[in-house]
Amino acid sequence: MTTVKVEQGKLKGACISDSEISYVAFKGIQYARPPLGTLRFKAPEPPQNWEGIRDATVHGPVCPQYNERLQRLEPGSEDCLYLNVFTKTLTPPQPLPVMAICQSGVCLNEWSYNIYARERAFQLGKLLGLETEDPEELSTFLKKAPVSDLVNIKLPPIETKHRDLTDSILFGPVVENEETDVEHFITKPPPELVKSGCFAKVPIILGFTSGEGMELGKHFPANLKFLLNTGAVVPRELKLKLTEQQLQNADIEIRKYYFKEKPLTADMLQEVVNLETDRLFVYNIIRFARYHSYFTSFPVYVYKFAAETERNYVKSFYEMNSISGSCHADDLYYLFRVTCLNVPLPSNCRQIINNYVQMWYNFAATGNPTSSNINAVWKPFTESQRNLLIIDREIKCVSNIDNENMKFWDNLYNETDLKVQ
Repeated sequence: MTTVKVEQGKLKGACISDSEISYVAFKGIQYARPPLGTLRFKAPEPPQNWEGIRDATVHGPVCPQYNERLQRLEPGSEDCLYLNVFTKTLTPPQPLPVMAICQSGVCLNEWSYNIYARERAFQLGKLLGLETEDPEELSTFLKKAPVSDLVNIKLPPIETKHRDLTDSILFGPVVENEETDVEHFITKPPPELVKSGCFAKVPIILGFTSGEGMELGKHFPANLKFLLNTGAVVPRELKLKLTEQQLQNADIEIRKYYFKEKPLTADMLQEVVNLETDRLFVYNIIRFARYHSYFTSFPVYVYKFAAETERNYVKSFYEMNSISGSCHADDLYYLFRVTCLNVPLPSNCRQIINNYVQMWYNFAATGNPTSSNINAVWKPFTESQRNLLIIDREIKCVSNIDNENMKFWDNLYNETDLKVQ
């Protein structure tokens, strides 16, 4: 055991030896006051001081959440604002690097923020027993509701002119009113912020899997009727600014490009996965990389995870083994040790895991993810040289892969050249 002193008091951590390394772990460090009672839905407040030595050898609770994949409510607590610190030394000669992992995608992906938060809130209140048009009354009511009611309820679709599959997402970040007297997180739509260069100027790694669209493909062909609607395949960002005629034209162009001018039928799962991979994930990740490269001098490294082994748990769980590619979130099982699920660890994935983890370690330590263990140099992504690292059994750095697909979406978004605001 070892102790450290932080601003609020003393912490007791644990000395850990794992394989070839030793480090000190501090878990369950409270970084904000518990957001309970009147603090629910509020910006976090600074943590309170404590007396004596606080045990930091066990994880803090996770937040209450509904596990959509396993269709169950995960146990947790609203008192969940805790962090963990792992370090090899308590007395570094200079501040240690900090790497933040933001799962998943980027803020340009349409499912990353909620444009129907107000409608969802009143809808939730009504289903829980309060029908009102007064936001203050609704806020007071929802602050008193059991947390399980908030996260476990099934809300019907939002009625919009052109529905999106992402409309089914119940909660998420929102664009806040900057006129209100509270701490704000974002006050403008993410596309507007990114196009004006309003984001952290730091080195970043961005990536995607080769079959991200399986996350949506799992609903196919049950959602075939929905996908046949005009506008169903058009990204939300475009829907919000196109005229009705422009929307119809975009819909026709997208179907022609991805379905090869064939009408969509129940046997076209691979085509649907290809479309959703680019529409809801890849294009906007590449788009963000372009803006990052344009506005900053810091490197942005982009990867495509394409490995397919028995460790691709999500793909197997969705019964998508006949579909080409690595499913959304499958890469996480190669980056993190998973103990809560029975995930296979076949011999043919061990080298992939070693390479993957080493590159992330190098990036945290030096800002450059290239590893001496692999026969490839991971070059930064730039507007003129769109370098991409393919992570598979063989690792290689390529340029302008899937460029025709990206050009197709550039033309639709009218961003063949970057539009800087």
